[in-house]
Amino acid sequence: MLPRLEQLGHAHFGAASTPPSPASGDADIRAALTAGGPPHPFVLVRGPAAAGRLFEAIRSALPADTPVLLPSSGTQLAGLVDDGLPFAGGTPGLVYLDDLTEADLAALTPDVLDELLDQAIVAATASAGLDDPGDRGCADGLREAYRVAIGSGHPDHAPDAAMRLADLLYEALDFEGARAAYQTAVDSGHPDETPSALVNLGVLLGDLGDVDGEIAAYRRAMATGHRDYAPMAAYNLGIVHGDRGDLPAARAAFRVAVDSGHRRHASAAANNLGSLLVEHGDHEGARAAFQIAVDLGDPDRSVMAAYNLGVLLGDLGDVPGEIAAYRRAVEAGHPEHSPQAAYNLGFVLDEQGDHEGARAAYQTAIDSGHPAQAPWAAYNLGVMLGDRGDSAGEEAAFLYAVGSGHPHFAPKAAYFLGVCYENRDDIEAARAAYQVAADSGHAVAAEARTALDDLPTL
Repeated sequence: MLPRLEQLGHAHFGAASTPPSPASGDADIRAALTAGGPPHPFVLVRGPAAAGRLFEAIRSALPADTPVLLPSSGTQLAGLVDDGLPFAGGTPGLVYLDDLTEADLAALTPDVLDELLDQAIVAATASAGLDDPGDRGCADGLREAYRVAIGSGHPDHAPDAAMRLADLLYEALDFEGARAAYQTAVDSGHPDETPSALVNLGVLLGDLGDVDGEIAAYRRAMATGHRDYAPMAAYNLGIVHGDRGDLPAARAAFRVAVDSGHRRHASAAANNLGSLLVEHGDHEGARAAFQIAVDLGDPDRSVMAAYNLGVLLGDLGDVPGEIAAYRRAVEAGHPEHSPQAAYNLGFVLDEQGDHEGARAAYQTAIDSGHPAQAPWAAYNLGVMLGDRGDSAGEEAAFLYAVGSGHPHFAPKAAYFLGVCYENRDDIEAARAAYQVAADSGHAVAAEARTALDDLPTL
């Protein structure tokens, strides 16, 4: 069983027995140790009395019962990771490395760090053998480890580390550093990391406003023919050309992604192509594109495409096709697009006179609990059932919409709930419902106040 933090003293951490006086950066060390995860932080402390400062920060920041692993070297730690770290699930453990060297970091490959930081916080002091970037306090050990891995020139670890370093720098808004790291991964020629880096580099350049550089990066990624990243790059390129209003170029790029047959990226490209063609009035082309996305069966984009196809077919007057598309989207059970399709399906079936079908579709949207579609469906269902004389169903639907608190449909439902109660001569219930609508600040509030004034006094 591993020792707990409360059982260990300065000596176990290679620190002097007399703790150093607190330094200005120690609050940063404590904050870094408690940054959350997984992945958990890798905190590296440099400078005078680093071990003592780190120990004091650990002792004040982490729970006393934190299990602690004290490997003798990075190589030993890598072996422990391969064998399975001795931490129980739940609260993260602590791994401490004193006087970290470049050889220690070289043993901590990106894959080793992945597993390690999934279970534990890593804290270390820096050796004089490491290059000091100028931060004499708390640094990101991951960046240091990735830089060492890049410097190793390993055919797999170095490009992998370059990608990971680039992502870290991008998240930290160090765009030039990220750009350089992505370029390192590109230059490696690695069959997976190079096309991946080209796509990420394209995204970064686009964020920086370098659209020509973004396009060039995506084209290079497409040229690799990679099974995943070439279609992704083609999809991204289609979006860029679409945003620039270049329909032929966007269409050609999306078509490359569609023709790849990649379930995710081809679906996304077909869906975007369909939307782009709708904007340009090519309804038949859009219909074909949406159908391709539907047939590819991606769990997200195929459902979105079925919904979009339903909207398009409705606009074209193909009601049976519209209904079929919405049903397909509803049956997929997607948390976002299925409730949208269920609401639309209810509306269309109601217009077609299929009130039982509409009721079932609206109820499906209500049962989804979607924050927008469920209240909207409940409101429409209440109106429909009221028109058909089903007072009990009308009341239940409006009560749901009112209870949702939706800023638009709750006040409207409250008003019509008041009408429902007034028609049943339940004046006090009508008064309470009208009051909710009157107090809402919604446009219906004026009608509700008039209705309140017109109610008979008991």
